[in-house]
Amino acid sequence: MRAIPVLIALTVCGGLAGCQAPSKQDLAPAPCAAGTNDKDVSIQILYDDRGVPRAEPASCTVTPEKKVTWHTADGEKRCFELVFKQGQPGEDAGAGAKDCDKKIKMKKVDATTTYPYGIRANGHEVDPEIIIRPN
Repeated sequence: MRAIPVLIALTVCGGLAGCQAPSKQDLAPAPCAAGTNDKDVSIQILYDDRGVPRAEPASCTVTPEKKVTWHTADGEKRCFELVFKQGQPGEDAGAGAKDCDKKIKMKKVDATTTYPYGIRANGHEVDPEIIIRPN
């Protein structure tokens, strides 16, 4: 009996020169930029030498139904809590890359709406804002 050749499937990038799988960084949303963001964005939570948190940027403007992810830097072990003073600006949108990341899909609004919120960490609280501007 003759042996039948076996076809071995290659991964998508396995046979392509220079092809690399996307890194975690490539899949992450872009940082919130100045102006109105019409794509999913991220807000980084940083800490000063006393452990006081701050959002970078402190104010972010997005259009409705975009996802905003709050996260700490790679390697950061401290967690934070978000406290929305006038109600959450949308619905939870799944888990972030780390346990304390927060991801929210912004709600639809008829007029530009500002949501001040608190970032609590290490016994401190700071008050940045998220702004939803209608399309």
